[in-house]
Amino acid sequence: LQEPFLGMQFHRIEHLAGACFIFSVPYYLAHILDISKSWHRINRYIWMGGLAVTLCITVIAFALPDLFISQEAHKQTWLVYAWDHGRGQEGVFYILRDFLLGSVIMYGIVSITADLYIHRKFQYLLLPLLGLFMAGYGAIDDSIYVYRSVAVGPLSTVFFSRVSIGFSVFVLMAMAGIIRLYMDKAVMVEKSYEDLENAYKILNHTELRFRQVVENMNEIFTIYDYRSRVFLYISPAFEHIFGQPAEPLYHDPELLFDYLHPDDQDVLQKMLLKENLKEGFDIEIRAVMADGSVHWLRDKTNVLKDKNGEVYRLVSIFEDITDRKVNEEALTYIAYHDVLTGLPNRVSFFERLHELIVQALREEPKKNKAVLFIDIDRFKDINDTFGHSFGDNLLKIVAEKLKENLRKSDYLFRLGSDEFTIILNGISDDLDAALVAKKLIEVFSDEIRIDGRGIYLGISVGISIYPRDGDDAESLVRHADMALRESKLDRGIHRFFDEEMNNRSLERINIESNIRRALNKKLFTLYYQPFVDLQGNIVGMEALIRWFDPVLGYVSPERFIPIAESTGLIFEIGDWTMERACSQLSVWQKNGFHDIRIAVNLSAQQFRDKHLVDKIKNLLQRYDIDGKHLELEITESSVMENPDETIRIITSLNAMGVQFSIDDFGIGYSSLSYLKRFKINHLKIDRSFIKDLIVDQNNTEITRAVIAMAHNLNIKVVAEGVETIEQLAFLRSLACDVLQGFLFSKPVSADEFEKLLEKKVLVV
Repeated sequence: LQEPFLGMQFHRIEHLAGACFIFSVPYYLAHILDISKSWHRINRYIWMGGLAVTLCITVIAFALPDLFISQEAHKQTWLVYAWDHGRGQEGVFYILRDFLLGSVIMYGIVSITADLYIHRKFQYLLLPLLGLFMAGYGAIDDSIYVYRSVAVGPLSTVFFSRVSIGFSVFVLMAMAGIIRLYMDKAVMVEKSYEDLENAYKILNHTELRFRQVVENMNEIFTIYDYRSRVFLYISPAFEHIFGQPAEPLYHDPELLFDYLHPDDQDVLQKMLLKENLKEGFDIEIRAVMADGSVHWLRDKTNVLKDKNGEVYRLVSIFEDITDRKVNEEALTYIAYHDVLTGLPNRVSFFERLHELIVQALREEPKKNKAVLFIDIDRFKDINDTFGHSFGDNLLKIVAEKLKENLRKSDYLFRLGSDEFTIILNGISDDLDAALVAKKLIEVFSDEIRIDGRGIYLGISVGISIYPRDGDDAESLVRHADMALRESKLDRGIHRFFDEEMNNRSLERINIESNIRRALNKKLFTLYYQPFVDLQGNIVGMEALIRWFDPVLGYVSPERFIPIAESTGLIFEIGDWTMERACSQLSVWQKNGFHDIRIAVNLSAQQFRDKHLVDKIKNLLQRYDIDGKHLELEITESSVMENPDETIRIITSLNAMGVQFSIDDFGIGYSSLSYLKRFKINHLKIDRSFIKDLIVDQNNTEITRAVIAMAHNLNIKVVAEGVETIEQLAFLRSLACDVLQGFLFSKPVSADEFEKLLEKKVLVV
């Protein structure tokens, strides 16, 4: 390497490397300082200048090498160390060459530092840093050699400077780093191109699938450019739903509003205003089809915004929800109307009543309102007798008749079963409500023909007045219901609510709760009142329920039996009474009293019990009682409500030997022709006739006629309520079969009655 030729060639290589680095480093810097478009333009000029310098240095280095070496004039330059220490004489361009090379080195150092700080691309810095390390090592080695004349390291005898070697390695390594950088970039570009090509394929496939979806969906899909106010896409479903082509909308988007219902055009236009377009909207609008029909559409619109938050596109889906709306309306109708009669139902009633009360608070002058509760008399019996289909037709006719006889300002509702309510809106006083109630009662006094059958109905009406009887819906309803219960006691009448009804209602509630307690704690007991023949012999007894309550004291049957019947508790009371009576009769028969019968009262509800026959059969078998010793007392009304069913029950029980008597005969509406069909053993003349038997000629003749008629039908007669010797003498003269009353004995407990049985004869 100390030969001049070799040194000259090395300098040429050194110059060439530096020139190439000057040419290439802008690319390196462009990667590191990728700041802006302006920087790209500046870097382009640096590259062009570097290219020119590279060409000049390369040409001079190879064409005129003497310009770089063997120049005596430059012995005093800053590179004098090289002159004095074996480097030889340097050329005129040597300083220029080193200056450019130093600039390039500084340029590279700055670039490396920037890359390290900004991008931290360490893999591209290792080779240039290796060159710097060698340059540093060469500089230290040169300095030691100059000042100490000591050669350090393996290159100490080399003719040229170790610094130059290091710088040259740095330049070459930087070039290698740049080449590696751009090779990596080339690979990345190639991969990006492949990814882009794949993405393009995926995009085409996605677009195809998108079109397949939107062009075959039942909903209308649209894309609307909000800035230019044009439709970019309208799916084919538009023509299917609207029955009109979508093409005109591409030219004039405003035509869409012409397809909408006039009442909904403003709704959509308002939603499309810029201030209302936030994240989109979801509305229901009506559209007019080509055939003139009206369909409901659900417009769900999403908003697309640019990076500045400005709306530039609307994506909408229009769904035909006509069927859903129809179903909703049907469900709403069902929720607020009675399906059978078409009248508004209980929900509608309370909502309307609340609305009218609120309205009344603002009315001037103030007007009253009336709530009428209407119940069909004996509807359950009619329904059970003729069937539910007959009952349904009856309810429809009742609804029509009620509707026909009301004002347009009044409201009619069906609460359920046979209960109807009417709100009279704006009445002057109670008389108006009374006149309406009376008119409705008269309407149902005539015969009604249903399915070829004639039937007489009756209705009972309870009335409450706003605001006198309550200033809220709940109070008015509760008080009208109380008035209805009072009217049903007599049937076919109307009753206004009064405070006494409220007191009676509270008493009924109190008694009802105490009945349940009495059943649980066995507070009921049976008393017995004897039946005697004309000679005073005891032939039987009537079992009478008594209730002695530690809180209420003695509660008469007249108070608690009607309440038990209205609440259904009569079945529990009746079953207990029947079993207790049979048990007691069994005891007396075992004690030797064989020829007596016991009579037990049956309410109308008990008589309609489908299990009545089986219950009595089981009791007779359990207590080993012959059926002829059991007599069931039934009322005229329970017999006449369903004659065919009455005959079936009586026939079934007669087969077991059980006897029947008609209680309180004469105060109802029994037909003598039915008495022939019913196998009745006794008729009980009501005490109201016996009471005034001597002083009231009419009662005398009625009693005489009943006894004579019963004997002609081979039916025995029981006279109840016999209290005087005169009554007894008269009944004996009429040959009345059996007597009952305080004249012989009041109702007594089982123990006391057994003492009467031991007497056998009650002599009067």
